[in-house]
Amino acid sequence: MTHRPVTFLLLLSLAACRAGAPEPAVGEPGRTLEVLGRDGRVLATVAVEVVSTPEATERGLMFRDEVPGGTGMLFVFPREEVRSFWMKNTRVPLDILFLDSRGGIVGIRRNTVPFSTDSITVGLPSRYVLEVPAGWCSAHGLHRGDRVTLPF
Repeated sequence: MTHRPVTFLLLLSLAACRAGAPEPAVGEPGRTLEVLGRDGRVLATVAVEVVSTPEATERGLMFRDEVPGGTGMLFVFPREEVRSFWMKNTRVPLDILFLDSRGGIVGIRRNTVPFSTDSITVGLPSRYVLEVPAGWCSAHGLHRGDRVTLPF
């Protein structure tokens, strides 16, 4: 998964802005997150790799032949902004969840198309983005308004 050039430039400027800010305690690979429904009930769990550097964010899940069920990647950004992703060099379809600063799901893009350079966004500000295997959100009944527990 990679970003459009404009988004990449934005990431570089964000990295420069946060150079003096402390890095969030993002946890280690394999950190398990819960997705809670609006009623607080646990709908799903997912073991995630947490990425927050521009280099790791740029690479994302590109070049992987699979993303096993129950796993994903959590992208951490310094502030809420409208985010845009693409699937260039990403070999597997994904569900992409856009989360606000508290982990609330502000939008989901389901079953993204591998290798596509089309912009993937929900048009709403998000601070975190969670990528999981395609079909995972539907299999667990996830919707906008549900919430993901965050590792920090």
